Amino acid sequence: MVTTWSNHWDRTGNTTSFSYAMLRGAIMNPERLVDHTPTVFIRIDSTTKLPKKCWEGEVYKITRRTEKVWFEFSLDREVLCPQKYIGYPEGWYEDKTS
Repeated sequence: MVTTWSNHWDRTGNTTSFSYAMLRGAIMNPERLVDHTPTVFIRIDSTTKLPKKCWEGEVYKITRRTEKVWFEFSLDREVLCPQKYIGYPEGWYEDKTS
């Protein structure tokens, strides 16, 4: 998950939402989102689009509503941003290579 939001991911509560437009890629069907999926959370700089911070964690309690997908998340640890995600625009991605 990639955002430019200054309060994400470590400075917000553990509940947030993404609009359906933020679900990226042809395979990102909201019905395929699964609780307890290991997740990389990335906060990027809004100007340079380079990673500022990155965490490993998981998403759970995924709720699909009319205009957004709401979910809870937990951060396990801060990590260096994996090279393969550098340059990703904001959004929620499914990584089939992990």
